[in-house]
Amino acid sequence: MTHWLGNKLPEILESSLICTKCREKLIPAENGYACHQCGQHFKVKEGIPVFWNSPDSFKQSEADFYGQEAKAPSLASLCRNFYRPTAYDRDLYRMPFGHLKKQSLILSLGGGDGRHGLELLREGHSVLESDLAPASAAVAGKKIQESNIDGSWAVAAIDAEDIPFAPDTFDAVYICAALHQIPDQKAVAAGIRRCLKPGGKLILASEPASWFYKVIRPMAQIMGIRAGQLGQQSVGDEANRGFSHREIAGFINDCGARPTVIKPKFYLTGALYQATEAFFRLLPPGKREKISIRQWETELLTRLDRIIEYIPVIRRFPFWWIAVAEKK
Repeated sequence: MTHWLGNKLPEILESSLICTKCREKLIPAENGYACHQCGQHFKVKEGIPVFWNSPDSFKQSEADFYGQEAKAPSLASLCRNFYRPTAYDRDLYRMPFGHLKKQSLILSLGGGDGRHGLELLREGHSVLESDLAPASAAVAGKKIQESNIDGSWAVAAIDAEDIPFAPDTFDAVYICAALHQIPDQKAVAAGIRRCLKPGGKLILASEPASWFYKVIRPMAQIMGIRAGQLGQQSVGDEANRGFSHREIAGFINDCGARPTVIKPKFYLTGALYQATEAFFRLLPPGKREKISIRQWETELLTRLDRIIEYIPVIRRFPFWWIAVAEKK
């Protein structure tokens, strides 16, 4: 039953599939995979396996929203296009890559349209790019196919709270800006702890800081500049509370790992980004397009951010966190 739209990797991963309910081995069956122990069945739709069957309205809503986002980004996403990456951004983005061993087998959770999985493939790794939304997995698969990268890869729809893989399957688990939107993070940690090999790497590539949701978001709601003004929103993002340094460390510990680095991301740069986005939301169509951030402004602020991250107390209040950990 293998297809998974990929190259080489699906056949390898198929032997490690387990049931999300009873943890017994999944067997290829008609139109998908089945568990002979409990009878659970997962369908393969247009070459993409969907390894979750939950009727949970929260998950259904998240899958619908992010599937649509992957196919046609909403205004809420497009308004971020005014920000152009700097050398600082690129350094932070690539920092976790240096902690991966060569030719790692990586599970990317909540990967959306596949942009991060594509970068990991370019680094020479084998990647299972996954998302809760089958439509997102399809977009990711198409993007990777069109890149013509000769690497081992596959795509699947996976619920991060129920990872369908046997113990010690992956060399690394990569999550970028997705963990904060998942309600049961203890379940995510348990799955990572099971499927990550000893010595394997956990990468949290970008997760929002909790202070923002305690201070800035309530202010934005009072001022009427919440993202909801721009159309349908992710229920996960609306329920998001972010992470403190302690909570990031706690999640890593729940995964059976020890932190290698927990690095803050953006202080003044984050303030500029958020302020500009707020103006974008407030202004009527036609005037939003006039908003721009000059490159020298962000370059200057990122240089100051590099200094701020070493100042005691203040360094614990960035806009985002990046973390790398190693399983014990």
